[in-house]
Amino acid sequence: MRSKTLKGRKRGIPDGAGFVAIRSVSTLTAISQRLGIQESVLGSAAAAGSLVAIAALVRLLRSSERIKGGEGRIVLVTGCDTGFGPVIATQLAQRGFTVYAGCLTQEGISRIRALGLANLRAVEMDVTRDDHVNAVKTLIEKEAAEGVFAVVNNAGVFAAYKWELSSMDAIRRDVEVNYLGVVRVSKAFLPLLRKFAASPRAASFKPRIVTISSAAGTQKSSPLGSYMSSKHAVQAFSATLRQEIRAQGILYSSIEPGVANTPIVAPSFVSQKKIDDIIAGNPPDILALYGGETEIRRKMALSGIHTKVQSMMPAQMVVDAVVEQVELAVPVLNVHVGFEAKLLIFMSTYLPASWMDQFAIDLDNSI
Repeated sequence: MRSKTLKGRKRGIPDGAGFVAIRSVSTLTAISQRLGIQESVLGSAAAAGSLVAIAALVRLLRSSERIKGGEGRIVLVTGCDTGFGPVIATQLAQRGFTVYAGCLTQEGISRIRALGLANLRAVEMDVTRDDHVNAVKTLIEKEAAEGVFAVVNNAGVFAAYKWELSSMDAIRRDVEVNYLGVVRVSKAFLPLLRKFAASPRAASFKPRIVTISSAAGTQKSSPLGSYMSSKHAVQAFSATLRQEIRAQGILYSSIEPGVANTPIVAPSFVSQKKIDDIIAGNPPDILALYGGETEIRRKMALSGIHTKVQSMMPAQMVVDAVVEQVELAVPVLNVHVGFEAKLLIFMSTYLPASWMDQFAIDLDNSI
């Protein structure tokens, strides 16, 4: 399995893969003749090489195979009040999956139920509460004879602002939803994913966890520090959990998008209460260090993530990436959605930290 950047291209056997396999055997023959290796040894090596090449080709073919209709396989999607969640849940239901859409609010539940899809079921679910998560697990367990096919961790918030200005409650909220929510839901549903892994239908398509993380999981850029820290934690959790559960027949995919056009980013999503709490929670001398009350209010009101957003990709790109990983026979480990995600991940990985620090500082000062 591998990482990829989603560009809408078709996936399958790379051009020339068969030629490479044949060429490898031919090269092996030429080298062995020069070294005087016996033909019997060469034959064994060539046979082994051919098997490896065939296995690689089969794996490439298999990796592009997708479920043709959900056939009632059960999927849980968290965070279905707004944003990606309700669209992901709806599209999966339309493709034949039985979807449980976890919603935080009654308004979210009502919107899901108003869609009138018999195989799309809205359930109350606060990912920060054990009792909510366990109640949904118990409900699904009663109705899912073969277990759960997929868990989509989508719920997320942007609760804090700059570190010193933010309350510990706001910072804790980012961690509770964005990180511990993913941990809590994933851990709770592992038994039901294992149950599906033991069912006959897992022979063709194994169960999986699909987690929407963010390109922010590799970035370090103020004023998004609290949010980014929670996403860094999600990245580490995702990588280590997938190592632990692979032998159990459970697959894992992490979706890492750039900035997408969702309500959480829109200026209209900015909570006036959040801004007021930041101002009220800090004395004037501290506020002055960050530009003063008027400047802080202006910057926080720029967007839902309190910074100027130059461009946003369509939210549908992220939805398509999630649906694809639910349906693929072999999900991609890390899916980088959009050019911005690819660029930011490259910059964060390869550019000197001092350059990235200055870039973040200059960007914050320029807005």
